[in-house]
Amino acid sequence: LLTKLCAIDHMYQYSLDSFMTFFEKSIARATRRDDDISAHVMSLRDSLRMTIFTWVSRGLFERHKLIFLAQLTFDLMQRGMIGNEKEGGDSDRTSSGWHEEHFQFLIRGPTKIGEPNPLSWLPNNAWEATSALCDLDDFGKFGSDLVEAAPRFKEWFDSTTPETDKLPLDWASLDKNPLKKMLVVRCLRPDRLTVALSSFIRTTLPAGSSYVDCDATLNSIEILEQCLLDSTSKTPIYFILSPGANVVADLDVMATKYGLEKGVSYHNVSMGQGQDTVAMACLESAHRNGHWVILNNVHLMPKWLMELEKKLDEYAAEGSHDKFRVFLTSDPCRTIPIGILSRCIKLTNEPPSGLKANLKRAWCFFTKDDVEQMDSKTKSILFGLCYFHSIMMERKTFGPMGFNMKYPFSIGDLRDSAKCLQNYMDNSSGGKIPWEDLRYIFGEIMYGGHIVNDYDRLVAQEYLNFYMKEELLDETEMYPFSQDDSGARGGSGGRSGGSNRSVKGRSRGNVGVSGAGRSGSSEAPTFPSPIPTSFDKYIHHIDTAMTEDTPIAFGLHPNAEIGFRTQQSTSLFRTLMDLQPKPSGSGDGSSSAASPQKIAEAVANDILDRLGDKHFDTEELMRSFDEQGPYQNVLIQEMEIMNSLLSEIRRSIKELQLGFAGELTMSESMEELTTCLYLDKVPTTWLFWPTVRPLASWITNVSDRLAQIEEWGDSQGELPKVTWLSGLASPNSFLEAIRQVQAQRQGVPLNELSLQFEVAKSTDEAPREGALIKGLFLEGARLDDKNMLASSKPKEMYVHLPTLLVKAVAGRTRGGVYQAPLYLNSDRGAGYVCEIQLSTKDPPARWVLGGVSALLDAT
Repeated sequence: LLTKLCAIDHMYQYSLDSFMTFFEKSIARATRRDDDISAHVMSLRDSLRMTIFTWVSRGLFERHKLIFLAQLTFDLMQRGMIGNEKEGGDSDRTSSGWHEEHFQFLIRGPTKIGEPNPLSWLPNNAWEATSALCDLDDFGKFGSDLVEAAPRFKEWFDSTTPETDKLPLDWASLDKNPLKKMLVVRCLRPDRLTVALSSFIRTTLPAGSSYVDCDATLNSIEILEQCLLDSTSKTPIYFILSPGANVVADLDVMATKYGLEKGVSYHNVSMGQGQDTVAMACLESAHRNGHWVILNNVHLMPKWLMELEKKLDEYAAEGSHDKFRVFLTSDPCRTIPIGILSRCIKLTNEPPSGLKANLKRAWCFFTKDDVEQMDSKTKSILFGLCYFHSIMMERKTFGPMGFNMKYPFSIGDLRDSAKCLQNYMDNSSGGKIPWEDLRYIFGEIMYGGHIVNDYDRLVAQEYLNFYMKEELLDETEMYPFSQDDSGARGGSGGRSGGSNRSVKGRSRGNVGVSGAGRSGSSEAPTFPSPIPTSFDKYIHHIDTAMTEDTPIAFGLHPNAEIGFRTQQSTSLFRTLMDLQPKPSGSGDGSSSAASPQKIAEAVANDILDRLGDKHFDTEELMRSFDEQGPYQNVLIQEMEIMNSLLSEIRRSIKELQLGFAGELTMSESMEELTTCLYLDKVPTTWLFWPTVRPLASWITNVSDRLAQIEEWGDSQGELPKVTWLSGLASPNSFLEAIRQVQAQRQGVPLNELSLQFEVAKSTDEAPREGALIKGLFLEGARLDDKNMLASSKPKEMYVHLPTLLVKAVAGRTRGGVYQAPLYLNSDRGAGYVCEIQLSTKDPPARWVLGGVSALLDAT
């Protein structure tokens, strides 16, 4: 298992020598039981497991520790070493025993397109996963029971902890078989799957809680102290860095405890150009005299690391002073030699996660003396700045809904912003606070200097509009728009939410509403900024007033946490899938689970049957046109794209079939195609447009796209009444065609026209201007009965937008709207299409901070 971990991250390298070192340590640490050989063997086994696990897990990032522990548990179950407790009196079944077919379903998470979803409260992707679950022998009746007992299942579905609640009907017995129950959680509530997996490990693995909670009670200095006891002059300690972590401070504490003096017996070298000579001199002296040497950021000198590896080998062969220790630090990097990584004790030191921990860390970055010397206004603004920093650090947790890209915000941005703040306050001499200047410096320069996406920059600006204002000098609400729809979300007394803010340079009036402490609904989470006070009381306020981490603190809907946890579960099991051994092609029939080749063959045959030999004759269609305008050009383009896609699908599948028949040697591309068909993933060579759909759903989507194009072509290129925009491979081309047609009609330059979206009043006939489109989704909000933006319902991740009328108009767009970015799918980012206008009674800032966007595709 240890040799597979490098598939997760290159830094996870382990050698047999290192393993043997800790193997011997585990024997020494085991409790001797000379009177009972069996008990002594069990003691040795438990000591070995915990010692090796602790050694490895300390070098893993937090997001990878559960993956490692899960794979360890599944490996032991597969070998029959754990999980063999009998269920009832049936000797052939086990309470959490090994069933290959169930395990494959758990890590693959397959879906099946079958009967339409009959339950309005159940997401379509959950129904498709349930349809696939029903194909397993033990779950044949689950789908029908789900429909017949829908109210009881909905109650379980709406639970905050479904993984611990009993399922309705006879399925309540799955509590005795947690592996089977995880399959249900995988289908219906994937956002709770990581919690269910942790609980499964605790109950299945002997002393499972000790592994799940390993080092949970130790701080970074205590862990480092234990690692120093395990290290030797031949075994360096390697710190794998994370943004915001400060490993040197911990090492300084330990150096002082061991009686070492900086610059004399404790050498700190920051690697860079010309520092290799300094580092070698320090290593040579430390090797002979028993000093400590820390080489920081060694990833900056990848070529020199080969020389370092040879030097460490020489020291090991020659024999170093017993007190000689080497410490290395670097970012995760693929250029670090395996020889260095495999010999080291690796440590990850990640900064605290969560808004509360980040806020405390940001505030405590400043010394007590410096804060106490500030005037009351500066203290309040500094607290607001620390809160803004914490929000920017943690918002990335919510994936694309948080930020379109990941940015390297760090404590240095806070430090530099605080210096600018102090300079401005010193120059103001107690006069008017230059809020606009501060917002510009923080949002456009210090933090904005990292941001390259326009909508991410707008998010930062809106946060600063909310925090950096006069109300911050007194007690004010820090959770933006935290009240429910019936109240004044965010309270009253601040700037009114004015006109719309558009990234693309249209009207940019004042946006943002301030809060007024705890006014409004008492049920809504709240966190007021304190009245200026002492340094310690600010810390006490954070500890007592911020009771929980919630998406509402970021201006997001609580549903955002569901999306984040679902993505976390998907990523975890995708990585677990990568750690599995590559199965043999045909299988020997000994397992109840069908072999990957058989599954891939069945999927390939089904795809060929569904898509057939369809081909669009574009040349004949063009000859039939009376006039070939922008819309006809879009149709021809779509047909050509589909022809290329269908040709590639047929070519690759037929080639694979020849490989399965033994008529062709299986190439790397054919093996990759087999894996994708088996795992329900869209092969890379078929990705003619970005998608987040599994393969089964994607094929159905392709069939629907073909039907639309075929119907469009049969009408001699005449635009359909309503165009399914999501069904076009190039939606930008269609939207551009709307502008081109209008520009030709009015005889105006194309760049003077912009697209305007509004909910269509009628779909009975095609509009005289523009086009009707459908198929769009809204994420982060919904439209109410008056087609105005409103908060999403619980667990409502996406909603269908009604049919929209798109027109090309000259001049500015109408007021009272939110300029929602439209993306190809929920990955957002580079899939940006355009902006659409959605009517709103609330300030547009509410929807900006809520990450509200329109999508062409959602699953």
